[in-house]
Amino acid sequence: MLKIIKDIAVAMINATLILILLCLFMAWRVTSTANNMAASFASNIEVLKPVRSSIDDMTGELAALRGDLQTIRTQTGTLNSAVAQGIETRIDALQAQLAGVSGTLEPYLQDPAILIDKGFQSAADSAVSAFADMRGCVPPSQSASLTLPTPKTNG
Repeated sequence: MLKIIKDIAVAMINATLILILLCLFMAWRVTSTANNMAASFASNIEVLKPVRSSIDDMTGELAALRGDLQTIRTQTGTLNSAVAQGIETRIDALQAQLAGVSGTLEPYLQDPAILIDKGFQSAADSAVSAFADMRGCVPPSQSASLTLPTPKTNG
């Protein structure tokens, strides 16, 4: 009888150690995946910086075009032709579009944590969905579109 109890105790200790090892391995994998995701998001933010500089360059070019039109206007006295007015209208529209794009990107460039939080939230939602699917508990369908989170403002 004592041998059976001893064997059961050793088996319980072995099972406990195996479970601890499994938990440690899973924690290591989760930490590794989180680190990889953070590095990926950091590199994605670096990809956005050239876009920002391109937008700044295009804004400068539009300002130069506007200056050229003003120079033509001062040299000739007026700029009344329909073509010139059309050019000015197009420059105004392009400048408004660039301002909109720049305004959209700026919060994400200033605070990359917004994108990182969204990535982790998406990963967590995906994991929960996968576990629910394995159990056969499927939540009501949600919109599959990916939307960027709204940046927080300090004010």
